[in-house]
Amino acid sequence: MGYFAAALSSDDAQPDEDFSLPPGPGTPRVTLTGKVSDDTTGGPLSGVTVSVSGHNSGFPGADLSAVTGADGTYAIPSVPEGTYRKVYASGNGYEPKVGPVEVKSGSAGADWSLTRDWAASSGGAAITDFNGSDASDVGCGPGSLIDTSSAVWGSDANGGTNGTGVDPIHGTIKLPKAVDIGGLLIDPTAGCGDDTTASLGDYRIDTSTDGTTWTTAAEGHFKPADTGRQNAVTLKDGTGQNVQYVRLNMLGNQAADNGVDCAKDSGPSGCRYLDATELVVHGVSHQG
Repeated sequence: MGYFAAALSSDDAQPDEDFSLPPGPGTPRVTLTGKVSDDTTGGPLSGVTVSVSGHNSGFPGADLSAVTGADGTYAIPSVPEGTYRKVYASGNGYEPKVGPVEVKSGSAGADWSLTRDWAASSGGAAITDFNGSDASDVGCGPGSLIDTSSAVWGSDANGGTNGTGVDPIHGTIKLPKAVDIGGLLIDPTAGCGDDTTASLGDYRIDTSTDGTTWTTAAEGHFKPADTGRQNAVTLKDGTGQNVQYVRLNMLGNQAADNGVDCAKDSGPSGCRYLDATELVVHGVSHQG
C-alpha cells in the first residue's frame, strides 16, 4: 500500500490502492482546514473528527486528524501536498461522510455538511431493552444496530419454518431526545459469520414517546435485493412525531426468499440465525 492508499477500516470493501512512496523531505506541507455543519440547521458541529484515511493510526504526532471546536472548524497541520482519496468526517451522532480532498499550497480547505442520525450511539442513543441471545462479547450484540458501522446484530431464529414465523426478537432504542422523524432506514444485511439467508426479512417498527405506550409505525419484509444497503421505511401517518423510543421487531429472515428448505438442509445460516446491520433515524428535535 502506497502513501495515498486508503481504507476506512479493516472491513472496508472498497479500499483505494496506491503505490506512491512517502513524500520526500522537500514536499510542501500545509494545514488542512475547514468547517463542519449540520445539513438541516446549518449550525456548526463540535466534537466531530475529520481524518485522512490511512493516516489515523492513533499514534501521537503521526496522525492526520483533528476534532472540530465549538465553532465547527478544524485544522490538520503538516499535511503533505497531494490528493487524498478518502478523507472523512464522523462522530458525535452524525453519519460518516467520505470524499476525496486535494491538498495544495494556497488551497487546502474542505468543508463538510453532515446528517444527524438520532439513533447513533455516538450521539447519545442507547439500547434499553432486547431479547434473544447476546453476542456483544464478539462484536455482534444489539449495540451493533446503532454504531454507524458495518458491524451486525446477530440473534437466533427459533421456531417457525424456513426463517418465517420465528419467535420474535426485539431491540428498543432510546433516542437522546424526542424527535420528529423525517426518515427511518434499515440495513437488513446478515453478518457475524452468517450467510445472506440470515438477513432480516419480516419486521415491525414500533414508536413511543415514553417507552411504555407503543404504536405500530411500520410493517414489512426485506428481500435479498434490499441487502447491502440502507432501505427507507415508510412510517404510518402520525407515528413519527415526538418519538423518543424506537423498537425494531425482527420477525423472520430471508431463508425462504433464497429457496432454503431447512428440513432437507439445515446448513444455511437462515435455519438458525437472524441478523440486521443498522437502524438509522433522521429528523429534527421535537419542539413543544
